[in-house]
Parts: sequence; structure tokens; C-alpha cells
Amino acid sequence: MIRLTDEERLQERREGQEEGKREGRKEGRKEREIEIVKNLFNKGMDITFVSEITGLSEQEIGLLKLK
Repeated sequence: MIRLTDEERLQERREGQEEGKREGRKEGRKEREIEIVKNLFNKGMDITFVSEITGLSEQEIGLLKLK
């Protein structure tokens, strides 16, 4: 059985925290994309325009629109 030093445990903990922060930011960006797409559609914009504005593909927008 391998035993970790206190320093190694702290390093692993920091890495886990950083990974959690990255995942949280990613989820937040995705939620914001969905909000923007919905707002643009509510304003009557077509899928091509929404794609140009957001940088998302029409396929990605179609998937977001279904949610």
C-alpha cells in the first residue's frame, strides 16, 4: 500500500479544487449560451443569424433549442 505525504495530499486536493472550478465555469458558460440562444429566438431571429452571433453551429443551436 502506497502512503501519501501531507504535501502530496494537499497537492491532490488543490488539483481537485481547480478541476471543480473549471467544470463549474464550463457549466456556467453552457447555461449562458442557452439563455442567449433563447433570447435571440424570442426576438424573432433565425437560426443562421443566431449561429453567426453566438459562434455555435446550427446543429448545436438546434439541440439547445430543444431543451
